[in-house]
Amino acid sequence: MFGPQGRRIFILLMLFACALMQLAAECDSGNEKSALDENDEIIGDLDDDDDDDDTTDDDTADDDTADDDTVDDDTGDDDIEVTLPVTPEVLVSGFDTSEGIAFVPETNRMFIVAKELDVDHGGVYEVFADGSTSQFVELNSPVGMVYNGDGLLLVGEFGDDSGVDTINDGSVMAVDLAEQKAYEYGDKIPDANFLVLRPDGSVLVSDDFSDKIYEVPNGGGDATNWLKGDLVYSNGMVFAPDGMTLYVARSFKNYFGPIPVPDNRIFQVSLDSPYGDPVEATLLAEVGDKSTPDGLAMDENGKIYVCANTNGTVIRFDPITLEQEVVAEDLGGVASLAWGTGGDFPETTLYATRLFAGEVVAMPIGVRSAKLGYEITAP
Repeated sequence: MFGPQGRRIFILLMLFACALMQLAAECDSGNEKSALDENDEIIGDLDDDDDDDDTTDDDTADDDTADDDTVDDDTGDDDIEVTLPVTPEVLVSGFDTSEGIAFVPETNRMFIVAKELDVDHGGVYEVFADGSTSQFVELNSPVGMVYNGDGLLLVGEFGDDSGVDTINDGSVMAVDLAEQKAYEYGDKIPDANFLVLRPDGSVLVSDDFSDKIYEVPNGGGDATNWLKGDLVYSNGMVFAPDGMTLYVARSFKNYFGPIPVPDNRIFQVSLDSPYGDPVEATLLAEVGDKSTPDGLAMDENGKIYVCANTNGTVIRFDPITLEQEVVAEDLGGVASLAWGTGGDFPETTLYATRLFAGEVVAMPIGVRSAKLGYEITAP
């Protein structure tokens, strides 16, 4: 979420306000938490004593491996159980900001949207296995990014205006991987943010400071309103494998008049067909407290991963049971997610960008990305 300085300052103020509210809540519950921690230590000591009595010779009865917070990594080798939350590994650092992230499955290449320190404009950068990066193209104010399956990275651009507004100066830019050039792919979007592909090759674009989700046709062109009025401040999006449900993160909400404050809600938009129009947008779940949901992803088991930007966590939840668990923490400003596609970037690793830390981190989750039940139609 960088680019025009007015928007960046605005979001920083919102996140700072949320941090103050969280600090106040923590102070109110501080004494109670301290007492609980002391009890946990006593219980932990008792558990350690029990574990010593129950230890087996082969040490295979590990006390955590049977929890719900473990995931089998069925990569074909011996099963590896992953205990949550995982410890993120920093792959890339040193940028001023970073947000969009996408992989090219055909070549297992990773690209991110980022901005270097003391530079006015952002760009698309290729990331290599050793953590080094190389600017692929320069853009004005890039945000989200998706690969279209046919040699193009599609990138949301905020435009030239200096603040958050309704002027249609935003756009979707196409980055041609073969030519290493960028050109305008879709326009008439005030603040193009997150992007997701539809089965017909068109792309949906969120605008997290309006009540619209836009659609840019396959091959490019003017954006049209795909959904209007039902969702304000939409951000990250991900489709269910059958293409019949779109999950949408809502980052902010109206609180006192027009002043937005951090939200924590995930909505679902039902469609009349994978190629059709939206039917209804309904509330699905609340994730965290004032968590400012940002990027979304889905795994092969149908579970949704949420970047809780303000809370600095990645949360996984089941859209059917609504059960939630923390996948990773201590990731302030976590913004976007993408699964590795193989090669130097394992398929069972989830990668995330950190907005204001300017980092990319790797999280070995033990499961793969969801597989779409349809083929994307290339232009």
